[in-house]
Amino acid sequence: MADIALIVSQGMRDVLEIGRMRLPSAFDFRMPKQRVLVSRDKVFEIGCRMSTHGRIIANATDDEIDELCALIEASGVEAVAIALLNSYVDASLERSLAERIAAQLPRLLITQSSKVWPEIREFERTVAACVNAQVHPLMQSYLETLEGRIQRLGVDALLQISGSSGGTFSVESAKDRPLETLLSGPASGTTAASRLAKAAGLNSVITFDMGGTSADIAMMTNGEVELTTGAYVGDVPLMMPLAEVLLGHHMGPPS
Repeated sequence: MADIALIVSQGMRDVLEIGRMRLPSAFDFRMPKQRVLVSRDKVFEIGCRMSTHGRIIANATDDEIDELCALIEASGVEAVAIALLNSYVDASLERSLAERIAAQLPRLLITQSSKVWPEIREFERTVAACVNAQVHPLMQSYLETLEGRIQRLGVDALLQISGSSGGTFSVESAKDRPLETLLSGPASGTTAASRLAKAAGLNSVITFDMGGTSADIAMMTNGEVELTTGAYVGDVPLMMPLAEVLLGHHMGPPS
């Protein structure tokens, strides 16, 4: 995964460390502190803030943007995530900040939380933006290579990428939001199994997808694959809609 920086509204620097203010185990005080996705020295505050009603309360000056870009460049990161307070209400402030940063650092890959997961709950939205930023450089390079190879083969077909919810989306969307591909393998297996079940006239089935390293189990009820917004990758919560697949172990938070 790429080394990234996180940009937050003034006063929100500890959003990842505070999390949901819950211990992994309420009865074991020896539990180690959960790993944060971005070290605190690479979390930068900026004077951009949106009210809960979508009104811009504060915006960064040109001098603040210059200072921020200098810090980002000095940190040596490959990508950044932007997660401004209340940006799920109105994405305009995040979009403007991303454009101002891109004007000075055009090669930097920028993830806006309001584009990846525009929903309430600051911690989960910030986590989604950070995970997206971490896989952004790798996935963009991979997809560009894939596109180039297909073009050289003379294949004139629409390239679609599998998503974690069981559907597909365009390559350009996958480059911008690679987060949505994280659990696409198990989701695709479940979707294929559900199609076969429908063809056989079955509306409620348990799917079992066994590979070389895992056995993935899911359920289809009333002809539809069940979705969840409470999945975890390791101890990282992913609040976006995903095909609910038991990935050889419990998908909930670590016990």
